[in-house]
Amino acid sequence: MNKLKPHHSFIASNIFIQNQQPLLIPELWIEIDNVESINFCIKNNLIKTIDADIFQPKSEFVITDINFFNWLSETNFLSYTIFSVKEYFDELPIFFEDEWDENVTTESMCLLGWTVNKYTEPACFYGFYPIEATLNSDKTYSYKIIDKSIVNNFGLIDSFINASVVAEINTSEDTYNEIWRPLAVYVDKITYKKIENIVKD
Repeated sequence: MNKLKPHHSFIASNIFIQNQQPLLIPELWIEIDNVESINFCIKNNLIKTIDADIFQPKSEFVITDINFFNWLSETNFLSYTIFSVKEYFDELPIFFEDEWDENVTTESMCLLGWTVNKYTEPACFYGFYPIEATLNSDKTYSYKIIDKSIVNNFGLIDSFINASVVAEINTSEDTYNEIWRPLAVYVDKITYKKIENIVKD
């Protein structure tokens, strides 16, 4: 496996749990309603977003100052960071990618597991994945783990090897001959503890 680089981060108000099973696929984390307090991070240059002056609920950002995590520890918010191989940056560039605080590394964070995407399309919704998403009549989704052998306690793929296999299957079946990539889902130690407490409750 090539060295992973941080691709983008995200702030959420909570994680998604179905029938006591956490499903921490990035697209399922619950967005924040009130973004005003997040703008403190923008004004103090702790993070940068595509729109440099404001933060929106779905904003993806880079962490430009490690003190972001000190701010996070004083809130009820959660944050994850997606790490990826270099090729994913070639296919889906991120603004400010060279402005990450050098302390944001895989070694400084906790790995939750792996997911698989093509550009911004998650395999859970648009391809083959060990968790099947079903659209309900009320336009919500329900989820079923169809291969428990490769899904961990966080509802993510348990290893890079298994994520690579899932990515290869999606690539081989892709109608547009586009490549799917394994993505690592990391969280800071503060968020990890918050997740543990949420799951215990």
